Amino acid sequence: MQKNIFFLLISTIVLNGCSSFQRSNQSNYRSNTNDYDTEFARDKFEQRNMKTEETAKELGYSANRILTDAERRNLEDRMSLRRAEKTLASKKEREQYYKYKPIMKSDRERMQFLEISSLEGRDRWLSSHGYLDGEKFSGEIQEAIDSEDIVIGMTEKAVRHSWGDPEMVEVAGDPLYGNARWRYTKHVSSPDGYLSEKKIIYFEAGRVAGWEKF
Repeated sequence: MQKNIFFLLISTIVLNGCSSFQRSNQSNYRSNTNDYDTEFARDKFEQRNMKTEETAKELGYSANRILTDAERRNLEDRMSLRRAEKTLASKKEREQYYKYKPIMKSDRERMQFLEISSLEGRDRWLSSHGYLDGEKFSGEIQEAIDSEDIVIGMTEKAVRHSWGDPEMVEVAGDPLYGNARWRYTKHVSSPDGYLSEKKIIYFEAGRVAGWEKF
């Protein structure tokens, strides 16, 4: 009888020890998982912050001040547009979009275009908005063209209307994205006669972002 009681006590101790051991492992596993999830969430948060800062700089917003309601909406629209652009799967979709992106009026209009699922539907949208009838220039840009000048926001087509074809074109990355620089040599009058003036025009997303002369 005593021997049976002894074995019963030993069995009870062993079972309790195994039970404690399992609970301890499970507890540690949950703790490690929570640590991993927290670190993953922190990384994602930091990545979103970096993307927000980069997009704000792209729009010309300073990081040292609080954005207005209108600027926050513009920032949200631009970030939504970036996500929508990543859904363009085929080469034809990208060619169609990036051809007309520079002349669309706003990021919201671009997102409206991208929400259409088919190429044919997007063509109908372009036609209904007047984009397939040829590029239409705003009053300021048309005035610049008439005076053979350039202004910020001009499309490549508008620059060609104003200054003609460039003597040199350098493209940064995929040509579809419209990041490039064009070089022109123009002859300008001066007290000493005509001088040769070189200008470099910088394009971002197919529009004039700036220029320099030398």
